[in-house]
Amino acid sequence: LDRSGKVMWEIKGVNYPVDAFVVSGNKVLITEWSGNAVSEWETNGKMLWRWNSTMGTCTNAQRLPNGNTLICTTSTILELDRDRKPVYSFNVPAGLTAAYRMTNGNIAALRNDGKCVIYDVSGKEIRSWNSNRDSSWTSGIDLCRNGNILISQPSRNKVEEVTRDGKSVLVLDAPQI
Repeated sequence: LDRSGKVMWEIKGVNYPVDAFVVSGNKVLITEWSGNAVSEWETNGKMLWRWNSTMGTCTNAQRLPNGNTLICTTSTILELDRDRKPVYSFNVPAGLTAAYRMTNGNIAALRNDGKCVIYDVSGKEIRSWNSNRDSSWTSGIDLCRNGNILISQPSRNKVEEVTRDGKSVLVLDAPQI
């Protein structure tokens, strides 16, 4: 939508989308919960490719600066190259609601046990802290340009910004987030 509310583009035919990540060249990555897939679309509605998960239900995807795609499922974090071949993947037994690759190469993830965790690409846990979030829904994090992490906390009706070490720097009311 533009500022006046006019539809600028629309993607149809996706199965319960839970995440959309706009990428360069008028393209968007869409994560489908019920479709259990990540797909890339042109904003004119043409699907370019689709990746179906066999490693848990897809929760979110992120285009990386090198053109690869990070995908988070309910159990696995993986990176696919431009040909959609795995670069790495690792399982997270506690379960996941979302994960994003940070500018330093590590991965920030929300686990079902309520922890926000920083992993390296081998799956080694670097640090973790309580996110003040339950696992009642997918997604729930975003990365800030300053390197901090935003965590939605639906059960508290809050959004919290934390540093990479888990130190709270800002908490805002966000009813029904």
